[in-house]
Amino acid sequence: MLIRSATERDREAIYYLWKDCFSDPNEYIDFFMKKRFRADFCAILEENREVVGMIHLLPCLIEPKQKALYWYAAGIRSDYRNKGLFRKFSIHVKKEANNLGYRNLCVPAQGLEEFYKSIGFSSEYVAEDKIFDKDDLDNIYEEYELQDNDIVKIIDMLNHRRNLFRLCRG
Repeated sequence: MLIRSATERDREAIYYLWKDCFSDPNEYIDFFMKKRFRADFCAILEENREVVGMIHLLPCLIEPKQKALYWYAAGIRSDYRNKGLFRKFSIHVKKEANNLGYRNLCVPAQGLEEFYKSIGFSSEYVAEDKIFDKDDLDNIYEEYELQDNDIVKIIDMLNHRRNLFRLCRG
């Protein structure tokens, strides 16, 4: 098990890992990789020289102007799950983030609260939600005047037929 920072050469592997881990549409993955991906803030888990895990750490500020990382799109390739790798990977990344001075790590994963609590996270911050039409996806940054240090998460709503997305901004 090798844990390292991503490089630009990892983009394709990260894209396919994302598709394996999540049900996001290609348009969203493309949007994230173009607008939000930062290799220096993406932790990679390698096994046998293959990218099998990732955790994106998006720099942000939370009230009152505290430096934080938004823990996002954290996942393990399906054929490596249920082996304890994600727990070890997460604990390592959390320790490294703390060592770099990040005491606040924001984790958005609903339904995984108990897992994150078990590795030392606590619930202390809630983001703002807004819902908008899927056709507005390309205009979000301009319309909401988002900057690189804003927390942005756009998730496909469960009912795809409604064509809605949610913007979470903290």
